[in-house]
Amino acid sequence: MPAYRQTKTGVAVPFLAQMAALTGQQPASGAIIVRPPLIQWLCLGIMWLCIVAAIARPQWLEKPITKTLPTRDLLLAVDLSGSMETQDFTNAAGQRVDRLTAVKEVLDDFLTARKGDRVGLLFFGSAAFVQAPFTEDLIHTVAVGDPMAAGEEKLDEETLKAVAATTGGRYAHANDRGALADIYTQLDALRTREVQTVSHRPRRELFHWPLGIGVLLSLVYHLAWAVRTGLRRRLRIPATAAAPVGMAAALPMATGLSQFHFLRPWWLLALIPALWLVWMICRHQDAAWPWRGVIEDHLLPHLLAEGGPRRRLQPVHLLLLIWLLAILSLSGPTWQREPVPFADDEAALVIALEVTPTILAQDVQSSRLERAAQKIRDLLAERPGIRTALVAYAGSAHLVMPLTRDADLITRFATELSPTIMPVAGDVAGEALALSQEQLRKSGLRGSLLVITDGVSAEQLPQLAAYHKNGGAQVQILAVAASAGVPVPPNSPPAPALDREALNKAAEALDATLTTVSPDDRDVRWLARHTATSLVAVSAEQTGERWKDAGYWLVFGVAALALMWFRPGWLVQWS
Repeated sequence: MPAYRQTKTGVAVPFLAQMAALTGQQPASGAIIVRPPLIQWLCLGIMWLCIVAAIARPQWLEKPITKTLPTRDLLLAVDLSGSMETQDFTNAAGQRVDRLTAVKEVLDDFLTARKGDRVGLLFFGSAAFVQAPFTEDLIHTVAVGDPMAAGEEKLDEETLKAVAATTGGRYAHANDRGALADIYTQLDALRTREVQTVSHRPRRELFHWPLGIGVLLSLVYHLAWAVRTGLRRRLRIPATAAAPVGMAAALPMATGLSQFHFLRPWWLLALIPALWLVWMICRHQDAAWPWRGVIEDHLLPHLLAEGGPRRRLQPVHLLLLIWLLAILSLSGPTWQREPVPFADDEAALVIALEVTPTILAQDVQSSRLERAAQKIRDLLAERPGIRTALVAYAGSAHLVMPLTRDADLITRFATELSPTIMPVAGDVAGEALALSQEQLRKSGLRGSLLVITDGVSAEQLPQLAAYHKNGGAQVQILAVAASAGVPVPPNSPPAPALDREALNKAAEALDATLTTVSPDDRDVRWLARHTATSLVAVSAEQTGERWKDAGYWLVFGVAALALMWFRPGWLVQWS
């Protein structure tokens, strides 16, 4: 890069030849290349090393934090035979109810307390139906009913005891709701199995230390020149060497934006001396300023002689930009937290899937329904651990799977859905939203709803608008249909093409977001970003939780601008 030549303004005097003879200097025309003194090169080198050290991003690794996640695998086998209709059980209200009703009442409380446990469900009567693929080495049997009953309603205690003894489990009899609750308390005391150990070493950013040292050195260097220049001019001390600003001046302190703040806001106070120094530099570079009070104001403009055209971009301008970037970097701008492995996403997602005959159309390969199930699987993979429920609807809405963290279970049930199992034909998107909202209300969790559909009838718009008016949860709509003109296989069930206008009206009524299914994962990534999140973790001290320091990336801008100070002649002068 060629040397930077500076032009300076001087005062025209009639005795220039005499002054040259007295000083021993020969006047010359044109711009000059300013040579920095040794002290500036020394400061420049130190400050550049500080910037390089900051770019290296030093971090302090704190002591590792380890968390063991225990869990129980519980498989509930519920008898659905005719004997469960026998009304020989006392519920919480003191009423006599049938055995199955009593089991469902107590299981509701029991499962609610199963945080961290994996619970499988199996129904059996004349045959067994596995609802979740869990197995157990130990089997604990709980007898529900009256031991004195006879006939088909007789409680077979001998068999239940034999099952528990053979597998090494326990047998217990519940003769009322309180006794059954006590048995579940005993199950809580079962030994947990350590299934996962998570280790995390929090990292503390240290890049601002070398950057801060460089910025302070730069400010102190120029402050010293400001004091020296002021004293010299007050005492009329003749100028010696020009004071460059070197890189010293160059060294600076280097989401949802609603949470934007600074980690080290006190560094912003450095803006005060930085701006004052730039103002002082510009003032001292004014050739007329030292002559004011010496030459009459009305004569001074006529005696100034420009050495040539001035450049628009001068070192002092770049110095100001570097200081601003560095100070902003040192202040630690941030708006999002760093992810920690101990945080659990306590938000809930309820997926309402339309299961009508048109959802079998093959304009979206391999069919709209199969593609919807694939998108559900991919979405849950993007949001691992999120509590998800599945609702299917056509002419009526039904809860397929309550809130669970088992993504495979949700995907499996979504894959097995078919219009042939829906009892009523039609489109009740409003009813599906109401049922989905009820699941969120019962769970007490914040969350959002995802409606996967190939269209919404105009008759549903008033219900959708009422849902939004009543303060329903956030809704997203994924349209699983192809636009008109897309080739359809001959054997595809008849179905209308994508009606974007109708879907836009539905989205407007719900104040919802609308996206169309895509052949790649763009739609899934978009849905994952807009799905409600509620990260809950233990205290920040226990998890090493940190705000993400975005100031580090500004250091690269500081380094790029600071390179200009290695150009010959590029320096800030105080005179």
